[in-house]
Amino acid sequence: MKKIYLFFLPFLLFSCIEDSDKVNLERVQGTWVHESEHEDQTIESTFTFHSNGTFEQQHRRTQGEGDYEAGILSVSTGSYAFEDGELVVSTQTAFHAEVYENPPATVEELIESGDYFKRTVRAKISFEDNNNAMILLFYECHDIITGGLSNCIEPTPMRYNRVEE
Repeated sequence: MKKIYLFFLPFLLFSCIEDSDKVNLERVQGTWVHESEHEDQTIESTFTFHSNGTFEQQHRRTQGEGDYEAGILSVSTGSYAFEDGELVVSTQTAFHAEVYENPPATVEELIESGDYFKRTVRAKISFEDNNNAMILLFYECHDIITGGLSNCIEPTPMRYNRVEE
């Protein structure tokens, strides 16, 4: 009898992993907002995850003082999936403000970023507040400076709140 249980154990484990990833796919769908304060500006980051496995991300300065004007800083699109319980986000297109201090008010005024921002990142993910808060921890370093200088910062969990539609 024990042999029968041992035979089915791998199938049970793998089916639980797949189910967990499927549950996370459904759980993450919708629009999520994270707001952060930086010196003289407030940045709002929005993720929208669609049921077809694609996403849109937008970074908008909602308040700025001094040299910083409000406007859209960047927009990116791509695909997402879950692997081993982690969110995997693959950016295929990216657009950014030509002048960071004075970004445009509309998405149409952004310029295409080219291959520079096309990348795949992994995030540890958890949910709180009855699935109304998503906590993402992007833990991999994607250093944009090659050579001996490192531009990686300590990963910090980011809380995204679900936007009710």
